[in-house]
Amino acid sequence: MWNNARLMNLIATGMLVLAGAIVAKIGFVLLASSPSFTISGASVYGLLDRVTRDQVSEAISGRPIGNFFSADLALVKQLVEEIPWVRNADVRLQWPDRLAILIEEHRVLGRWDGERLINVHGELFAGAPTAGLPRLFGPNGSEAEVAKRYCKFREIVKPLNAEPVELVLSPRYAWTLKLSTGLIAELGREQQKSAVDARLERFVDSHAAATELTGRKMLHVDLRYPNGFAVRIGGLGGEAPRVVGARKKG
Repeated sequence: MWNNARLMNLIATGMLVLAGAIVAKIGFVLLASSPSFTISGASVYGLLDRVTRDQVSEAISGRPIGNFFSADLALVKQLVEEIPWVRNADVRLQWPDRLAILIEEHRVLGRWDGERLINVHGELFAGAPTAGLPRLFGPNGSEAEVAKRYCKFREIVKPLNAEPVELVLSPRYAWTLKLSTGLIAELGREQQKSAVDARLERFVDSHAAATELTGRKMLHVDLRYPNGFAVRIGGLGGEAPRVVGARKKG
C-alpha cells in the first residue's frame, strides 16, 4: 500500500480536508461565542402606526439570540410577531453587530363577532379596541370570505355615499348588510343564476329611482329576487311596509 502513490495522495488529501473542516468548526465556535460580535441593537423599518420601536426593543431585550454569527433569527421573528398589531416580521443581520427588522402591521378591517379584530386579509388578531369599526359575523372558518365580501360590498355601495357598518353571514350562508344610513339589505345566498354582488349592484343602480318612487327613506330591502327587490320604507308615526319593483324570488 505504501508504494501506491495514488492511494497515498488520496489519503493525504482526505486528511487535509478533515483537518480543514476541524479548523473551520473550531473557528466558527470561537466566532459564535466571541463577545466582539455581540448584537448591540436593532434597526426597525416599516410603516408603523400601532407598533413602536420601544416595543420591539423590549420584546428581544435580554433574550439569548446569540451574536452576529450565531443569531437565532427565527426566534427574533417569533418574538417580534408576538407584539400586538404585528402581522409579519422579516429579520436579517446588519453588519457588524445589529439586526434589521422590517415590520408589516395588521391593516384592521373591523371587529369579528364583536370581540376580536380582523384584518383586510381575513385574519383574526389581538389588539386594543378601536371605536367606529364595522362589525363582521360569520361561521367559524369563514373569516377570509367575509372580509373579501365586505371589501367588495364597500366598493359597490360607494355611489350611495354610505359605508357598510355590519355584515353578517348566517349559518345557512345567507348575507345581510347594514349601511351607515341605517338601511338593512338582505342579500340572501349565492346563486348560480343570481350572484350576490349582482343583486347589490342592481339595487345601487336603482336606488335613486326607488327613492323617488316611494317618496320616503328606505329602511329595509330584500334583494333575494332574480330581477327586482322588495322595500320597507319609513311611514308616518312608525315603519310602514311597502313592496316595490319586486318579482318572484329565485
